Amino acid sequence: MIIELIFTVVKALIFLVSRMFLIVPIPDMPESAVNAINTFLDSIFNNLNFLSFFVHINMFKTVASIAIILYSFEHLYELARWVWNKLPISSTM
Repeated sequence: MIIELIFTVVKALIFLVSRMFLIVPIPDMPESAVNAINTFLDSIFNNLNFLSFFVHINMFKTVASIAIILYSFEHLYELARWVWNKLPISSTM
């Protein structure tokens, strides 16, 4: 019942935030910022051919995904433990 309440509140907040961004006009990014981001991304993607000479791109994607998951696991575990300890049923632990 508490978990259902938490999910309902989170769902309502997501809905509220998404509706707020539809009502409030978001200004466009400055042209200089767009150009800087495009230049940065172009330099990365243009050098992928050089990287693929040493490492296959699919293997790099897989290893990078696994590394991100392993790096964030500790933080996700701490978050899950914190939520579990906030539940009234787990007050004896």
